[in-house]
Amino acid sequence: MNITSEIIMDVITIICSIIAIGLSVWSLIETKKHNQWDREAENKRRKDDLDKQLARILEITIEYPYLESPSFTKKWEHEAREWRNDNKYNLDEKYMRYDQFCNILFNFLSNVHAFYKGNRKEIEDYIDVKNWVRLHGQIWNFPLMEGENADAYSEEFRKYINSYIQS
Repeated sequence: MNITSEIIMDVITIICSIIAIGLSVWSLIETKKHNQWDREAENKRRKDDLDKQLARILEITIEYPYLESPSFTKKWEHEAREWRNDNKYNLDEKYMRYDQFCNILFNFLSNVHAFYKGNRKEIEDYIDVKNWVRLHGQIWNFPLMEGENADAYSEEFRKYINSYIQS
C-alpha cells in the first residue's frame, strides 16, 4: 500500500468516526427530548387523574351535603367513641358514609401532596386544603380504627395534615 492509499484510508476512517459521533449525539438528543415529552405526558396524566378525583369528591358532597357541614362533622368524635366502646353500637349510616368519604378525601390529599412534592403554595393554589383539613380534623385525629392514619399515610404527609389542624 502506498502513502496516498494510507492517507485516503485514514481520511475515510476519520469521516466515518465523525459520522458515528454525530449520529450518537443526535440519538442522545432525541432520546432526551422523548424522555422530556414522556415526563410531561405522565405529569399531565397524573394531573388529569387528580382533577377527576376532585370532581368525584365534589359530586359526593353535592349528593350528600351534610358531609361538608360543620354541625355534622363536629359530632364525629362522639359517634366514633361510642362505636369503639360498644361493639354492638350501630354507627348511623351517615357516619359510615362520612368515614368512607374522608378516606377518599385524605387519599386524594395524599395524592395531591405527592404530585406537588409537598409544596404548600402549589397545593393551596390547587385546592382549599386548609379549610378541608380543618373541617375534617376530628376524623383525622380520631379515625374509627386506631392507628388507621399511621398505617395508611407517610410520616411526611401526616405532619403536613397535622400542621393545618394545629394552626
